[in-house]
Amino acid sequence: RADETAIGYFFQPVRVSLTGGGTNHYKVRTRSTALFGQGTYRLTDDLRLIGGLRYTHDQISANVDITPIPGIIPLNITVPATGKVEHDNISGRVGFQYDFAPDVMAYASYATGYKGPSVNVIQGQARSLKPETSESYELGLKSSLLDRRVILNTALYWSTYKDFQAQTYDTTLTFPTLILANAGELRSRGVEVELTGKVTSNLTVSANGAFSEATYRDFTSTCYPGEPISAQVGVGCYVDPRTGAQVANMAGRRLPNSPKWTYSIGANYSRPVGNGLEFDLNANWGWRGAVFNRAGDPTTKTPDYGLLGMSAGIGDEDGRWRVGVYGRNLLDTLFVSPVHSVADPGGFNRFISNEAFRTVGVSLDVRY
Repeated sequence: RADETAIGYFFQPVRVSLTGGGTNHYKVRTRSTALFGQGTYRLTDDLRLIGGLRYTHDQISANVDITPIPGIIPLNITVPATGKVEHDNISGRVGFQYDFAPDVMAYASYATGYKGPSVNVIQGQARSLKPETSESYELGLKSSLLDRRVILNTALYWSTYKDFQAQTYDTTLTFPTLILANAGELRSRGVEVELTGKVTSNLTVSANGAFSEATYRDFTSTCYPGEPISAQVGVGCYVDPRTGAQVANMAGRRLPNSPKWTYSIGANYSRPVGNGLEFDLNANWGWRGAVFNRAGDPTTKTPDYGLLGMSAGIGDEDGRWRVGVYGRNLLDTLFVSPVHSVADPGGFNRFISNEAFRTVGVSLDVRY
């Protein structure tokens, strides 16, 4: 396969009003150049070698300055501030695919990954963020069974991330807030299963589930508000003997917003009703386990919840148009994502998405 070169350029000026300081002017420029290729080599009739390689070069720069409000001094913010970072990376993938049968294929692969560096531009400061790299192992099976009426796919994976770009609550800022920071190491491992079955020519059912364990292995961050202070250095929230600051050893804590268990089930029924029209009916249920919105902080827990959805419609058999009704979160399950308040570290902001309310509507789809 032919190699390709991709170049991207991004420019976004932002004006933000800063109470007591003036108007912030942010400028961020990103340039990414990549050269990549992938190929497959057949070793035998049933065994294939797959491989790929990618070279990436990233350049990111950012600067911020403040137009002060006359007579008001910015709050402990030094401006102007400029940050610049540049990085090269070579990542790749190698693996094998083996056909046990015409419709049953197993695979194993090893891959390295890369997420480019960045510059945090916040509260009049520009801070460089190191690139994130990963090593991943995956073992899986893809199959079509019973004359292709059943599709079963499964995968096991184990990934380790270095300098993982994690969100953390920085209390050293003038106004403590969530920012991106580098965690030394993160490990993610789990299993995924997908199943689709054609019960009749009109009815299809599906189910999928996943277990995922994503935990920090090496990360020192700020303690969450109210976290008990440990007398032992390096355990939980403790006082750093070098700086005197309270810091937290995050090793072993789950990644925020990362449920251990998720699953979904669904059914879709469709049939012609004459005059070139087709009726369809769909029902689905999705469930996710409890998560912490900040690593290790029990006060930011979102409990497990499930959402029920349904839709029905009628349209052209060729799919050129369709009109229907739909309902999302039909059980009106309310869920929130609590995070500590910036203005009141002992309080909370509770973020509620549109999905946390029952929604019923009418849709019209047209293809041309």
